[in-house]
Amino acid sequence: MQIHRAKHILVSPWHIIENGYIAVVNNTIIDVGSIAAASSHLKSNVIDHGSGVIMPALLNAHTHFELSALQGKISFDKGFNNWVRELIKSREECTVGLLCQKAKEAIDAAILSGTYFACEISTLGITKDIFADSDIGGIWFKEYLGSNLIQNDLAQLSSNKIHKKESIAGHAPHTTSPAILNVLKKEAKIANLPFSIHVAESTDETEFITTKKGSWADFLKERGIDTSLWGKSRSPVQHLDDIGLIDNLTLLIHLLNVDTADIEIIANRQAKPIFCPRSNFNLHKKLPDIPLFLKYGLKPALGTDSLASTETLNMFDEMLYVAKNFPAINPSEILAMATTNSADALCFSKIAGTLEKGKIASFIYLPLDLTHKNLSDSIISIIDYRDEQQINT
Repeated sequence: MQIHRAKHILVSPWHIIENGYIAVVNNTIIDVGSIAAASSHLKSNVIDHGSGVIMPALLNAHTHFELSALQGKISFDKGFNNWVRELIKSREECTVGLLCQKAKEAIDAAILSGTYFACEISTLGITKDIFADSDIGGIWFKEYLGSNLIQNDLAQLSSNKIHKKESIAGHAPHTTSPAILNVLKKEAKIANLPFSIHVAESTDETEFITTKKGSWADFLKERGIDTSLWGKSRSPVQHLDDIGLIDNLTLLIHLLNVDTADIEIIANRQAKPIFCPRSNFNLHKKLPDIPLFLKYGLKPALGTDSLASTETLNMFDEMLYVAKNFPAINPSEILAMATTNSADALCFSKIAGTLEKGKIASFIYLPLDLTHKNLSDSIISIIDYRDEQQINT
């Protein structure tokens, strides 16, 4: 048994223990509490981390490690359609070896910055083994686009590892045909695994889904995709609901262009909204209406998206960006987006997100002095932490 002690133990975004400890056996938390109230056998062989705070490791609910080699190569200021074209071109110019090398480096950097679980979306499929062999936990998704699907090409869905899973994803309602989305969602549902899809991200997407016209329709035709496979709908979210894709295992990524009717659908279906605000602003100069989602009782998760659309994969950077742009949101709610809410969205809430009995001992230590601070100020200090070299297991 190992006893980890620190001046503060952040059990959850709403609960901090002063002068606390975590008892760990076989990498599982068996007890959490105050050293002062601990039994005598818990006060020996203590690993004293110091006067800072032990907190749950972070979870990145949406990223693309696969695109890490494209960092700094694509301009953000030429419109979303042009960004997609440039992404495809830049990715094709990279060797598989370079893409894999940069993906591995990005995973290692994420771990060093305190992220121990991630949701990796892979279109090419090349990060599967890299993700599986890395020290990061989470879910690896094989993502599909277009209107053709070879049945044998479906990912082998897996949920037999406690901290790693494999699933499948549709790219978006305007890039993956309704028929293919149905097949993918059915496979994920049979395996009782999350299904991920980007939705309501761009005006091009909304225009295509509501009118079947516009620049995106032209783009699909250029790439040989039959646009007649899609029907018109009121909105991208409505489109997904009409074809039966939205339920409590559906991860809805971005959700920039939604109305109250869309949010009611998401809330009624208990789907999981996932936001990537820095990427959203870089590509669309727009942020999701996070306070409105919270008003509807939803518990959004937070992701970074890829290094092709944002500056870092550091979840502290993402949380601080939310805090600065949404000062009215309770700081505990923001931290929850990168811990408890993300753990719930990725189906890891039984083992991650908080430091409670029975969960995996995945925690980080920050040398922060939280003494004399109230809970809100303490959480802000944590969100604002920046020294990756001092984040320790």
